[in-house]
Amino acid sequence: MKEEEQNTLLDLYMKLLIYEDENFLDCINNFTKHIGLDCRVKSERMSHIVAGYLNKVDKEQNESKVLLLLKGLNHLLNFVYLEREFAFITNAILVKLIYNPNEKAYKNRSEHLLLSVLDCLIACIHAVHEDDLITVYATGTYKLSPTIHSCIGIVKFDETRCVRKKAIECIMHYSQVYDISKLNNTLRNAVILGFKDMVPGIATGLFITMQDEKCGSDIIVAGLRCWSRVVALMMLNTEKPKDVLEATLSMGKQDEFENISRKREWFSQHDDKLEVIVTKFAKFTSHDVPRVTRELVNFCENLIDSRMIPKTLSRVIQILAVLTEDRYADTSEKAKSILLKAINRITRGDSMEYKIVLDHLQENFYKDISDLPQIFNGLDERRQLSSMCMLVGYLKFFGANETRSVLFSQSNLDCLMKSLLDVAKLEVDGVNLLEEYSLQDLETGVVDSRTPWKVFRFRDKAIEKKLEIVCSLLGQDGIKEMIFYYLVDVYRNDLKNRKEATLIINELLSRKGSENADLVIEMIDIYLEREFWNLSLEGDNLLIIRNNVIQICLQLEGIGKMALAIGEKFQLSLLKILYVVLERAGSGLALLKAAGLSCITNVSVACKYKSITELINKNSDYFSYHVIRKLKRGNRNENVLNVLAVVLTYSTVDVLMSISNIIEGILLDSFQKQTVKVCPFLRVFLVFVKRIRIWFCVEAQPNAIKSRLEKEQEHDHFKVSNVESQSDFSDDIMGKTADELFMEDMKKKQEELDMTMDDQEEEEGYRKKEPPLYVKLTEAILRRCVHYLPTHDATTRLLVLEILTNGVDVLAEWEDELLPIVHQIFDPLLTCFDAIETPLVINLSFQLLLALSRLSKDFIRSRTAKHVLPILGKVLKKQSKESYLKDAGSAYRYTQAFKMQEALLSQLAILINDLDMGETSIELILIGVEPYISKRQPKSLQESAIKFYRTLSVIDENVAATAIAAIEKRYGCSKYGEEFEVNVSSILIK
Repeated sequence: MKEEEQNTLLDLYMKLLIYEDENFLDCINNFTKHIGLDCRVKSERMSHIVAGYLNKVDKEQNESKVLLLLKGLNHLLNFVYLEREFAFITNAILVKLIYNPNEKAYKNRSEHLLLSVLDCLIACIHAVHEDDLITVYATGTYKLSPTIHSCIGIVKFDETRCVRKKAIECIMHYSQVYDISKLNNTLRNAVILGFKDMVPGIATGLFITMQDEKCGSDIIVAGLRCWSRVVALMMLNTEKPKDVLEATLSMGKQDEFENISRKREWFSQHDDKLEVIVTKFAKFTSHDVPRVTRELVNFCENLIDSRMIPKTLSRVIQILAVLTEDRYADTSEKAKSILLKAINRITRGDSMEYKIVLDHLQENFYKDISDLPQIFNGLDERRQLSSMCMLVGYLKFFGANETRSVLFSQSNLDCLMKSLLDVAKLEVDGVNLLEEYSLQDLETGVVDSRTPWKVFRFRDKAIEKKLEIVCSLLGQDGIKEMIFYYLVDVYRNDLKNRKEATLIINELLSRKGSENADLVIEMIDIYLEREFWNLSLEGDNLLIIRNNVIQICLQLEGIGKMALAIGEKFQLSLLKILYVVLERAGSGLALLKAAGLSCITNVSVACKYKSITELINKNSDYFSYHVIRKLKRGNRNENVLNVLAVVLTYSTVDVLMSISNIIEGILLDSFQKQTVKVCPFLRVFLVFVKRIRIWFCVEAQPNAIKSRLEKEQEHDHFKVSNVESQSDFSDDIMGKTADELFMEDMKKKQEELDMTMDDQEEEEGYRKKEPPLYVKLTEAILRRCVHYLPTHDATTRLLVLEILTNGVDVLAEWEDELLPIVHQIFDPLLTCFDAIETPLVINLSFQLLLALSRLSKDFIRSRTAKHVLPILGKVLKKQSKESYLKDAGSAYRYTQAFKMQEALLSQLAILINDLDMGETSIELILIGVEPYISKRQPKSLQESAIKFYRTLSVIDENVAATAIAAIEKRYGCSKYGEEFEVNVSSILIK
């Protein structure tokens, strides 16, 4: 700076001091920017001006003027050098602005004033030349202690975050750790000498502040940075620095230097205190703000070289271990890097201190795993996750060799396993045995990892993931054997912890990249032992049943996971487990079914099959042999049928020949054993019929909606001369019932067949085409199932209705087989429509009736009009009162009754079209449909009713017009007219 510029600037400072006008401060800022002030100046006149500012600040009572003077002083201190003693005086005067030493109390100052004072204090310490700084720290830090004390007080008691943060920065500036890169060895040793007695106060003050969660993340970040840098600096083991020696000897302060080479007892004393604080800092590993965890990594990095405090260092390593599992990748990666650095130093064993650290870590390991049960009995899931991350970190830090040596201690092994079993505790009440699970995507050949049978006490999936990682780390070579046999002993002898032992074993042996085949085979043999596999699933004790279901599901899950772990080596055990797993996959319990199918999916992936279908097709002979053998024995029929159901579900048409004999055997078996449960047989029949439809591409072919005129035109060429047209085929007109007419036709057909039997070889054209095997089997199944249709058991009746609905379509192209079946079905079907209180039965019965009408058409028209339509009309009319005023938010919309109404209203027109119903028959239906034209019915039912009338107008326009006119006449002049007007208009518009 030129002398002229310097004088101008000093004049501006003097004017600001004299006139206390803020305009002069603006002039100073503009002038310094103009001249580009970038260096400090040592001037006697400047020192006098600084003294003037201090004198006026000390006496001024007006806070706004003090604030203006402090801004000017701060600006001045940023480019001036201060003598050592003058710096002490400056500090003392500034501290007096915020702290009253006589009353030992902080003055009530505004936020802006406190910030300005702290800025001036920071500027003051930087205004001292480095040569003087060494002397300041070596000889006069007791004069700086009020500054540090004041800053700690502000940090602890002030309520303004920006002020507290600035006070922490001030402490860092005075301890020369704000910018460590500028700290040379000489100055560092001088700071250590001066600040060694202030460390407890600084560390404790910052610790107390950060324990208050309300302080905010900014204060925590700044506090961690300051704490770690100051402590790391103070805990360095310096070796008698000559630079400081010369400085102190020149001032006759030899006794001051002697304290810089601290004894081991000094470190040990502080180590115990610092360990307690660092242990408390571990809670920040689960902090929600990522900046805090990132700063915690830097905190550990600062302290990782502090080998003179091994207890504290061991806790730092624990924190690092937890942070290696942090959810943010940058934090995790940096923590891993620092931890690796620590591991290298400890394993190298280049210092006794690091060996002591390892001993402390092993001691802490036992203490921390002992605390796991208590932590997981609480509700703090953040703490639970942190504790699991810590355990993962321990195991990664120790490695396989060190972990093995730690677990050679029986007490350590017992403590670890008991804690893990407690962590893995499963809730039995949280599992719903009746809940259905999605199984549609099991044909993809992709690993299925869903586990609805595992409900932990905790809900955070991250904790479950950490538990899996812990088990995987314990599955390393050299460790897994001792863990495995310990858990097998628990599995066999401890019923209370068997589920948890199974879960951990599954994770232990599902580790990839290790040779687990022998242990896997041994464990599968244990799982398949009768006492563990054939657990009771019946009885009155629901708790025992749930326990057993979960246990079996865990074993199935384990088989699937272990298969994936050893890959194609599992082929050796494939035939051992395949049949029993398929038994579970076909279970009536949804949870067991999900576990079984998940297991078989994973097995197929492990053994390199493209899907379950390929696995079953290639092993169809194996299944057939076991199914036939067990059916002949006549025991455990239900399990055999479960296997067959799964085989059918996931096989192709290639297995039809091999299972046809089985299906015939089951038909015979279900006929002979009337006392056994029929539902398992029906489930197999249903699966078979559905697979037949898929294998042979059988699809329902709906009939086109046609008007009565179009139908008459199509049938004109069938008219016989001199025969009157007959449109009414009712029993009264025909003189006989439909059953009698059908029996006559069948008798006449049989007589004609007998007469031509002798000439059958010559008349090749008469030969009846032989139906294929699948048609014969389907026909036999339908004939067998019809006998169960009148049953009062709802489950049986629903299964039969579904089988018949799917089966009749298979016979669509085989009229000689179809019509007798339709005739046989119809009378028992009528009993189903009497179940008015069971909407689901009526709905499925109606679906079967639709299928029959679509295939046989007028063959059942008369009987449907006479017996079924009146019932459907009554059902709809009755339910219209239940659905009235049930808006979109009503629970009624989720009932079976509502679904039945939707099905009837949306498909009745199809029934009328297929059976070519007359006007008299249609009127029976209109009685039930009419109430749904009301706008106070649910919207979807209104739309279905409107669609019905529009379709009816296509089929028979006269009937539809008459029906609409009747509605208008009935409600037009009544108070209900407005209720029907909108939808009637909608029908007329079309």
